[in-house]
Amino acid sequence: MLYHYLAQDQGGHFKEGTIEKPTLQLALNALADKHLKPLTMKPIILDTGRKNFSLFKDRLTIQDKVFLTKYLSLMLRVGTDLFQAIDILLKDFNSGPVRRFLFETRANLQNGKPFWYTFSQHPEYFSSVTVNLLKAGESSGNLESTLTRISTNLEREKDLQGQVKASLVYPVLLLIASYVMAIFLATFAVPKLAQVFMSTGQKIPTFSRIVLGTGLFINRYAYIIVPLSLALPIGLYLYFKKTTK
Repeated sequence: MLYHYLAQDQGGHFKEGTIEKPTLQLALNALADKHLKPLTMKPIILDTGRKNFSLFKDRLTIQDKVFLTKYLSLMLRVGTDLFQAIDILLKDFNSGPVRRFLFETRANLQNGKPFWYTFSQHPEYFSSVTVNLLKAGESSGNLESTLTRISTNLEREKDLQGQVKASLVYPVLLLIASYVMAIFLATFAVPKLAQVFMSTGQKIPTFSRIVLGTGLFINRYAYIIVPLSLALPIGLYLYFKKTTK
């Protein structure tokens, strides 16, 4: 378990950081061994993206990823080390997935793990290409330029997503309007037309019988068909969204 602490040393100075221990008591004992008096100790719940499914999940957005990579690249360019850059960023975020990700990154760095390791633990946010670029950049000492390249690629991806979403607004509105109109016709208009045609006693053409029969069937079982017609596309969307392949 990862804990974030605020403590005071023997000289009265405040110390803030993270410590990873299985239990709270072991974390407190570890601080006592360092002659630190804990003032606050809070567990950090890391967002793995693979637990507790929620439709409106608090997650890293592409804008967050652009900000993180661009900011870290800028700080490295002016000579700031990763720990200082992360600490400065943590002051800008009171909560949320960005803060949890930064805490996790700093904890892994303190435990001797490379910078790219935290990114590799979140494939739901960062692709294998991004992780391999970070790994190569860190190994070659070109992490700053690698982060700049990644932030540029993420900005292009963000712009493309915005264009795609904007182009889909009108078709989606048409699809919703068509669905509402079809349900209205099937549940209200078609049954009334069917009664009119049947009351005449004349032979109804085959195509008209098919249309009227379909409308009457939907009208009779609307309490089943309408929920299924809504649940099926939503279920397929959620299934394929959670399926990596």
